[in-house]
Amino acid sequence: MSGPRIEADGPGSFRVSGAVTLETVSELSGFGAAALSGQSDVVIDLGGIDHADSGAVALLLEWLRQGRECGTSIRFRGIPPQMRAIIDLSDLGQLLPLE
Repeated sequence: MSGPRIEADGPGSFRVSGAVTLETVSELSGFGAAALSGQSDVVIDLGGIDHADSGAVALLLEWLRQGRECGTSIRFRGIPPQMRAIIDLSDLGQLLPLE
């Protein structure tokens, strides 16, 4: 497993990869407001995540909060099965805009 990374994948599009866990999520927390500011719509592809836990789901919720503060709409795609299971178990599917 590698540490988490987020990279621009085109205008308004980002790709997350690596392990996103409670131990590593702080490495991605700085992404938020700076990357979202000035964009109306953003798509974040999570398909490159090779390991995730509840910390990854909490990060998605934080990014949504930051997006609202910036006036940016965020959608998530490529949700890994382990994240999908946490989202379903926590009944967060209605809160998270998933593709």
